Amino acid sequence: MRRRRGVSEIVSALVVVAVTVSGLGLYVALSEQRILGDVRSVHDAIRTSEDQINELVEFIDMFREDDKIRVFVHNYGFKNVTISNVFVNGTKDATSDLTLKDLNGLTISSIPVGKTAEIFLNFTGDVDIPKTVKTIVVRTDSNKLIEIRNDTN
Repeated sequence: MRRRRGVSEIVSALVVVAVTVSGLGLYVALSEQRILGDVRSVHDAIRTSEDQINELVEFIDMFREDDKIRVFVHNYGFKNVTISNVFVNGTKDATSDLTLKDLNGLTISSIPVGKTAEIFLNFTGDVDIPKTVKTIVVRTDSNKLIEIRNDTN
């Protein structure tokens, strides 16, 4: 009877362990980026949601003057409100016609916390638009949509 040393069994076991460990290492390395990306996405969603909750705007009044619309709003939230888009009657993008002013008539970039501001929409050359305005939807930088209904006649 010959004595066997068992070298081939040990080598094959080590090869199996090495392949398994390297495969798991590769899987963890590739999964880490996806997991971190998911965590970042959740964190961004929570931050956006908090920003939207902190943006509280109250509609005060709306005035129509020939080819202009003036909307007064008050920011009673905990964050300055920056307007990114304005839509009139749900379709017309009036962002290019938008000017945001404080009560002193100075142009501002956002509605400060605790302050009242005027959203000034100027439709130069198209006096029909102010007459037909039913709703104005304001989109903020955090993608919150604020609807302002025109109850004036």
